[in-house]
Amino acid sequence: MEGEIDAWFLRELGRTVEDYNVYNMLRISREEGKELGRMYHTLFQKVYGINVPSSAIEQACHDSARITRQLKVGRKAQKCIYLAESIVRAPHLVTGMILADKADAVPAVLNPDHEVWNYFDESNRSFPELMNEAERLALKLMKKPDPSLCSKDFCGRPLPK
Repeated sequence: MEGEIDAWFLRELGRTVEDYNVYNMLRISREEGKELGRMYHTLFQKVYGINVPSSAIEQACHDSARITRQLKVGRKAQKCIYLAESIVRAPHLVTGMILADKADAVPAVLNPDHEVWNYFDESNRSFPELMNEAERLALKLMKKPDPSLCSKDFCGRPLPK
């Protein structure tokens, strides 16, 4: 699903899967990794009461760039990975993250046919519609924060008062 959305975004921007180079933006210096490790260590400890070693977070930051780079494979390798996942009856998590250029196809995950997908409010909006709405809301909140807009959880359910 993630790979389909990324490929669609690239096409919308007039780019191709071959242009995908997010791993270059994920690379960070050793100093930046240490700083992120300390910051998230403190956040997890103060907000959630969880002690996650800063070194583990630092390593995860560096691993993200490396693993993202490894997901840029050719069609043949992608088919081999898909076959391996199928043979061991594993969910297709890795192949789901690999970008595949499927010409101008709009992936079903973007809900281009406006089928009802959110049964809390019977929403049938497509991903592009939701993305545009989210961008407008984010810009509005950056300009003028509104605490009343934080009344639902990440699934759209009302938060307890």
